Amino acid sequence: MTRQYLFPAVLYFDKENDKYSVAFYDLDIFTEGSSVEEAFKSAKEFLYTYIKCSLHINGDIEKATSYVVVKNEHQAEIVLLVDSDNDESDSSGFVEDIFE
Repeated sequence: MTRQYLFPAVLYFDKENDKYSVAFYDLDIFTEGSSVEEAFKSAKEFLYTYIKCSLHINGDIEKATSYVVVKNEHQAEIVLLVDSDNDESDSSGFVEDIFE
């Protein structure tokens, strides 16, 4: 069964590294890109992989914090909603494939 997951992520410019960073504070995962588009694409890929691994290992995904709550906590940054469609029944061998 395919299920859609939707998580808020904070986008900001990291002056120190001269890159755009994306933080999924709910999941404690971070990624970056040299442009906004690249950072968003990387965020979608990271979210997909995180969910696939979590389903394989735990069989469970934490509930996302509401967009409004995240936006209120990060008013100076841009808050994005990042989605991922994952097939919950198709995680066998996935983790092993990642690390080969």
